[in-house]
Amino acid sequence: FFMRRPEEFFKFYRDKMLCDTAKPNAAHLKLAEMEQAGKLKAVITQNIDNLHQMAGSKKVLELHGSVYRNHCMKCGKFYDFKYMKES
Repeated sequence: FFMRRPEEFFKFYRDKMLCDTAKPNAAHLKLAEMEQAGKLKAVITQNIDNLHQMAGSKKVLELHGSVYRNHCMKCGKFYDFKYMKES
């Protein structure tokens, strides 16, 4: 879908995937607290929203990447969240 219809994909991505109003919940905050207390070595997540980092976690392994780091498959350049949201 992305390769065949990039305009439609990026409209969906901007409208539905790039959310800058989400806030960490109690679970995100507790995991960050546990990491800071030395009870947790890292957080492994499938989330792409950066909420673990916003909560204070430092060692986060993102299995599916992040909407805050976008990589162009053609030129290899990286684009941040703000660029993607405003383009």
